[in-house]
Amino acid sequence: GTHLPVSFMPGNTQSARLIREVWNANQDAKRDKAVNLMSKIFRNVLKDPSEAKYRKIKRTAIDKRLGSIVGALALLKHVGFEPIVEHYVLASNKDLSALVDAVEEFD
Repeated sequence: GTHLPVSFMPGNTQSARLIREVWNANQDAKRDKAVNLMSKIFRNVLKDPSEAKYRKIKRTAIDKRLGSIVGALALLKHVGFEPIVEHYVLASNKDLSALVDAVEEFD
């Protein structure tokens, strides 16, 4: 993870609260899979923000893998993914600060 100044209070962002909810409300094995999946999705966007394919994920796949995970879809929406027809889409003009917060929490 990144080294943060001592004054930085972790866990105060909305991203952190949502991740804590996912963490606390789900069974370990399911939770770990969900967190790994979301972490991968978010990191791909940050690695290459202009790459459209990372900003568009199939709803059926996500609903199947995250739909039963308490708090997961709320986190996805919080960082900017919107359900549009068959996909969750992160608009190219979206502010990525919530996504960055989430990734820092995952570390």
